[in-house]
Amino acid sequence: MNFQQSKDTVFSIRTLVTLFYAFILIKTAWMCDDAFITMRTVDNFVHGLGLTWNVGERVQSFTHPLWLFILSFFYAFIRDAYFVPLFVSFVLSMTAFGIIIWKVAKDTTQVVFCALVLCCSKAFVDFSSSGLESPLAYVLFALFILHTDTSKEKPNSVRLLRSALLLSLIALTRLDLVAVTAPYFLWELYSSVKHEGTPWKSMVRWVAVGFSPLIAWELFSIVYYGFPFPNTAYAKLATGLPAVEVTQQGLMYFVNSLRWDTLTLLLIVWVGVLSVYLKKLQETLFMAGILLYFVFVIKAGGDFMSGRFLAIPFFVAVFFIPRISLPKRTQLIVSGCFIAVILVTMQHKPGEGTVPAAAFERKDSSGIADERGMYFAQTGLVNWQHGCNFPYDHEWARRGLSLKSQADARGPITTVEQSTGLLGFAAGPKVHIIDQYALSDPFLARLPAMNTYFGMRPWRIGHFCRRVPSGYSETVDSGKNCIADRSLSEYYGHLSTVVHGKLFTLNRFREIWMLNTGRYHHLPPEKMD
Repeated sequence: MNFQQSKDTVFSIRTLVTLFYAFILIKTAWMCDDAFITMRTVDNFVHGLGLTWNVGERVQSFTHPLWLFILSFFYAFIRDAYFVPLFVSFVLSMTAFGIIIWKVAKDTTQVVFCALVLCCSKAFVDFSSSGLESPLAYVLFALFILHTDTSKEKPNSVRLLRSALLLSLIALTRLDLVAVTAPYFLWELYSSVKHEGTPWKSMVRWVAVGFSPLIAWELFSIVYYGFPFPNTAYAKLATGLPAVEVTQQGLMYFVNSLRWDTLTLLLIVWVGVLSVYLKKLQETLFMAGILLYFVFVIKAGGDFMSGRFLAIPFFVAVFFIPRISLPKRTQLIVSGCFIAVILVTMQHKPGEGTVPAAAFERKDSSGIADERGMYFAQTGLVNWQHGCNFPYDHEWARRGLSLKSQADARGPITTVEQSTGLLGFAAGPKVHIIDQYALSDPFLARLPAMNTYFGMRPWRIGHFCRRVPSGYSETVDSGKNCIADRSLSEYYGHLSTVVHGKLFTLNRFREIWMLNTGRYHHLPPEKMD
């Protein structure tokens, strides 16, 4: 009888916290400007204009192929660039939350504690919607970790195949997330050969089959786009800016998290230390992966969206909490301590659409922003009203709609802009946008960022502005190479063959090889003052 009552109690609590999380999701659901960069490609793809951002120019302006294809599937039936990402995010975020609460957490204390920290993490809540790939990554990491729990029950071939397949899907969601799973996966390969006697050839065969989706995408990317990595990687990593400054900015990203969202980083560290102390091999390997991922984040300079790169590691850390065996009394003490930390440090309330302006600045001195707070008034779900021009009330969207009207009246036009999300989607396919931050411009992405401006640092992380070379706008507009600088003109000619030329020509494949092997790296300048 007592056992049945206990099961009923846990069931009731699980139901309540799940409903509470659904309430929080609805209250905080929003779309960031960057999500509409992806949606412009989705719109072109669904309308038969290719996987392009500017029509006629093959460039991978997105970092998450799997997320893009999922959105494209639903967008093909529901032509709404706002509600489709929110709907998909809601389903995936609820699934990920449900796996922890209904599958992983075993008793009342674990259920309540996991639900509490998830709902009180600003990073996790902010990017449970937003239109970015985080909800998909939550689910894939949950499936990967659950798979590792049962993998010993499967034959080596099945285990390796599933591990490689899930890792491949994670890479297709966002390539840098592979770092989180790399230590465990490498240990699994070593253990399979060393301790279980799996032949090397057999292991390589099954891993290759599992990685086939990623291999297929990379081959497609090289053939279609001409390059193996997203254009954003070239725009953000090859800036020509001092590595020391970028690394300092990466460290500031974690300082920002400690200030604005103390719980998130604190819990990740706590789970990592506890995993090592209790000698939990699997958990330690994953936490080592998170540390490796954080090193990459620091080297890349972090991000301008506060908490974005911490949300997924935080979810993985919470996933391991019920698996760390602690005495019941210790669990209660630890839970109480974290509740105290939440109450003292939390600057937002669960379910609050946006943090009050008085709580902290929307953007700190290093350029890191409370992205949801900045866009919630225009793109927050609770602010939607039937019949209103939503989410196109934002000034960037209005600018895009104005450009669209000009293009509809006069024909295709070219414009230079520094915002490309809402503006780009609203402008439509007839407007060719030269993106000064180079996220969607393959030529500017290969040029160094401007590093001086009246003696001040002009760049903001993720926003590395390029000076548009003389004649480049005219080149884009006319289709003829009018770039004044001879070296840049020559480089553009080679690049243009790849991104504008016919797909299957010997000359194009030659240029792809030359560009990817650095044969033309001497043409662009090393610095842009």
